[in-house]
Amino acid sequence: MNLYNLPAITDQMIKDLIEEHKLTKLPRYQKLMRYYKAKHDAILERTVDDPAQPNNKLVNDYPGYIVDTIQGYFIGIPAQYTTQTNERFLKDLQNVFDSNNETDHNAEIAKYMGIYGEAFELVYLNEKSELRFVRLKNEETMLVFEPSLQRSIQMALRYYTLFDTATKKDVTKVELYHADRVDYYTQENEGFRLDASIPHYFGKVPIVYYNNNDECTGDFEKVITLIDDYDKRLSDNSNELEYLRNSYLKIKNISGTTSEDIWETKKSGAFFVDDYGDVGFVEKNINDAYTEHHMERLDANIHKFSKVPDLSDESFAGNLSGVAIKYKLWPIEQIAACKERKFKTGLKRRLRLIAEIFKIQDSRQKLQLEGY
Repeated sequence: MNLYNLPAITDQMIKDLIEEHKLTKLPRYQKLMRYYKAKHDAILERTVDDPAQPNNKLVNDYPGYIVDTIQGYFIGIPAQYTTQTNERFLKDLQNVFDSNNETDHNAEIAKYMGIYGEAFELVYLNEKSELRFVRLKNEETMLVFEPSLQRSIQMALRYYTLFDTATKKDVTKVELYHADRVDYYTQENEGFRLDASIPHYFGKVPIVYYNNNDECTGDFEKVITLIDDYDKRLSDNSNELEYLRNSYLKIKNISGTTSEDIWETKKSGAFFVDDYGDVGFVEKNINDAYTEHHMERLDANIHKFSKVPDLSDESFAGNLSGVAIKYKLWPIEQIAACKERKFKTGLKRRLRLIAEIFKIQDSRQKLQLEGY
């Protein structure tokens, strides 16, 4: 969201920001997470008119495969940091990274970038004045950008619900992050009560924004319709097989047969047939070739348009040359290169926020050494 000349914070402004997030962002985030968790709406919510008919709901975890494969390819080797002039800074930085399990944290940020198309990180000082950074949930976070070409972060809002054990009710909490402070609010009736306004020393909004690409789309978002169709076709095939297993019995020229006779036949395993009579099953012809071709085309298009190769393809198991493998991996290489550029932008902002605190700590240490 963009706001020109950020106005004074009011209850209505906070309410409008939350409502905009709930209307424009939250439904998309929730759907993408459901698909990543293999809870695909199109097939799992499908119903049939006749409850006696099979309604198999087979989920194919393409979203998980796509996100996890790209994440491993992109950040399987952790980021490395070097310096030619300031070894002390690098040592202090590494201490901060070790305290925050930075390698695992980066992998998680990359994963959520792949799911949602964007991820958010908060850098803060804990009660011991130690630098910490943590991922903020997309479902709870929104940014307000300056209406400039650089789109600098003007303000960040986080809202979430807590259960109040005293009142036995859910309470909405709001945190507003500014360039110089953090405001904490509690929803009260139709408004918001300011609980505290605490200054920070980062010099800018202490939120790091990671976007997957310029459009902020997730890794599998563009192929959701193909995944839905694949789920439906595979489920339909399963339904057809179940139909065949429950085939209708055809009895010819034995019109006197009753349901009791058929029940006795099931138990005995035999059927008495008169002259010119016959017993058999009604078979349904299925065009296996057409169905199989359609499934193969869907699978190929999912991999093609998500740019993630099918690593179980037999061609990868063959004696391929290095050039051939490089050609097959070329699309995912481009995805990884784009992610790397975007990820570096976020890491640079994280480093600047950390460096700002290092400057303050160094200044205090210098003053102490000088006897102030």
